[in-house]
Amino acid sequence: MDICVVVRSADSLEQAGTRIRYQRLQPPLAALGHRLTIESIDSFRSANQLVHDVYWLSKCHDARAQVLAHLAAGAGKPLGLDLFDDSFNPAHDSRLRADRQWLRAMAPALAFVSCSTPTLEEFCRSAMPQTRLHRMPDPADAIEPATLQAQLQTALERAHSSRRIDLAWFGMGDHPQHPVGLQDLHAFAWALAPLRDRGWQPVLRVLTNRRALTTAAMERLARLPLPWSLQEWSLEGEAQLLQDSLVSFLPVNAQPFSRAKSLNRAVTALAAGTQVLSVGHALYTPLHDFVYRDAKSLIDDITLRQPKLREATVPAMQSLLEGLCGAQGVARALVGFLQQLPRPAVARRGRLAVVHGLRSDKPVHEMAQRSGQLSVASPMANPGLNYDLRFVRVGAGVEAQFGEPALAELKRELKTRLRPAVSPTGRAVQALDLAPLAPLAAQRLADVAAATSQAQRLAVQAGLWDAMQEVLALLLPEVRWVASESEPGFGLGLAA
Repeated sequence: MDICVVVRSADSLEQAGTRIRYQRLQPPLAALGHRLTIESIDSFRSANQLVHDVYWLSKCHDARAQVLAHLAAGAGKPLGLDLFDDSFNPAHDSRLRADRQWLRAMAPALAFVSCSTPTLEEFCRSAMPQTRLHRMPDPADAIEPATLQAQLQTALERAHSSRRIDLAWFGMGDHPQHPVGLQDLHAFAWALAPLRDRGWQPVLRVLTNRRALTTAAMERLARLPLPWSLQEWSLEGEAQLLQDSLVSFLPVNAQPFSRAKSLNRAVTALAAGTQVLSVGHALYTPLHDFVYRDAKSLIDDITLRQPKLREATVPAMQSLLEGLCGAQGVARALVGFLQQLPRPAVARRGRLAVVHGLRSDKPVHEMAQRSGQLSVASPMANPGLNYDLRFVRVGAGVEAQFGEPALAELKRELKTRLRPAVSPTGRAVQALDLAPLAPLAAQRLADVAAATSQAQRLAVQAGLWDAMQEVLALLLPEVRWVASESEPGFGLGLAA
């Protein structure tokens, strides 16, 4: 079986989530006679390019995923979605509206959905009850017991000789929507106070991404109640940090995003030979035999030279990790699930139109055109791109401006109404006055086009998508359309 993981950009190929969740599966899958490749969604141009057996979307939460779904249906290839973060809850958070609408729109096109945790499994069963579901934990790296045992003993003796507790905090320090990372570190730093007992000196090293190091984040770090140092994250830096540290400090807050996270950070810390102290939400309960929930118990065990993870307990820890998330078992379970998927029939479809809203990124426009679909600008869209069809305010009304690709799909009897025009980007187009054809929809689009402030756009955007649906059904009756809108709060009335 040839599995293709599809990520959102070339940069995603280097991110920790891709490395941990997918690259770790490549060797055990190869040993089973299967192959897993990872490609950027922007590399796909046509259905003929879909040569893999299964396509598996990862964090491609925009209309490019719907274009790929259209191509996959035309090639008769199953398309799945992998969810290893909760970008959809809480449901009342308006900032997540675009992601929730995207998921509703994607669900009918999916052959399967996969997730990483029981919390996400529960969400998937509720949100997509008809879709086949597979829960796949993040696979763990292999452990070399003798090396790990020696490292544990060295770290413990080093701590006793120096009376110093070397602490590590590592990972992404921020998130666009959720207060996590360095905010958690600051909020739970009080839990480290008992480490000063009996003459021990705790020292913290922080390893995180550059984007997280805002002025506010640096102010929080400055208020930590212990000595600390800071480095920018790298894979090599993380390995060195964990090798040099006795304890990994992994606080977890209780918001929905954090409760849905995988065990990966604690698994990484244990497999690297550090003790784990995790306060706050009990995310790491499955690892409870090797995770401390308070610093007093930790310092007591270190003082007695009997920490939870030590030379004698390495075999038990290794057995636990292999049972929970060993890469070989994870790979076998994934293949077993995918082999049971029914092969979809080739769907003979016409063109797809991607309709751009207020915020629709240029890569969505480019993929639509590159793959032979239509890129359509609503009156809210960025005017600077060369769309196949756009709706432009003229006087008090709105006209449709057609480039050649969209003109080929225009309803035949409407072609006699066309007249030459020039688009906002200076291209020769054919224009059609909408008012005689759909007066109410044309007026709604004109109102949207006339809105210049955020408040005005919010006031009129509720009717935008209904109007677009009516007009597109009239002009391009053989073309199916999907909406591309990622501006929070600008999906009201958006068709799923």
